[in-house]
Amino acid sequence: METLRLLRMEHRIGKQIRMNLIGVCAQLDVFCLPALVAFSLGSFLITQSSSAKHDEEEALFHQMLRGLARNLNIEKICKKTRKSDTIVSEVYEHFFRFLQLDRKSWKFITSWISRNKSDGAARVKEEENGSRVDQEEEESTPANSVTTFETLLIISLLSSSESCPPTFVTAVNSRIMALSTTNASKFLKQIDLAISLKKFSSGRLSSLIHVAKYCLWAPDENIRRMGVSVWKQLLVGMERKNRVVGFFLKWIWLLVGT
Repeated sequence: METLRLLRMEHRIGKQIRMNLIGVCAQLDVFCLPALVAFSLGSFLITQSSSAKHDEEEALFHQMLRGLARNLNIEKICKKTRKSDTIVSEVYEHFFRFLQLDRKSWKFITSWISRNKSDGAARVKEEENGSRVDQEEEESTPANSVTTFETLLIISLLSSSESCPPTFVTAVNSRIMALSTTNASKFLKQIDLAISLKKFSSGRLSSLIHVAKYCLWAPDENIRRMGVSVWKQLLVGMERKNRVVGFFLKWIWLLVGT
């Protein structure tokens, strides 16, 4: 890993190493995944001093997120080891630390969540020095769907109330509203998985409450029903782990339900 960190000092080499590692992360030992994510995010801190342009950096950041959403299968991690809770928590903790060091990347994540901006996924962009940004297939996840990686990323970042910008919260709310009926059921399963990860969910209870409350107050009836289901999952899941938290959630449920 130290050798790879030295090699990533060069912008093009670092980009290639990052995408190669993300492409094979499904085949790697699951205990290597937190280090892989830390390496990938760290490579963007290095490019700040390189000649990479803002739009190019955003496109590459989106490319990394798409690769992780495609290849970092949270469900498989949970099946492979009993320590999956720790691994998943460490993976998303690296995103939190990265955004504390590089606040402009909030914009990159927000535009990826909102799917409002074309990030070069289907284009090949020429750089001034003659190199090319790799061509990729179209967005693998449409706006009316969401992957488990993305759901847990949303929950993780919403918990950062002091640094999470309002634009990100708005993008998350819009993404939830855009979920189709079929994908809403998948989203509920992803929320249930997040709640089942004790270490991950215990520090992100405020995020889960935000999702549930937003859904309950949504104008769309299907989204409101989804909000009720999220609350039930929270009540059942959290009460099993912590009776005090379970009582607290019941109290909030009485408030929002009236």
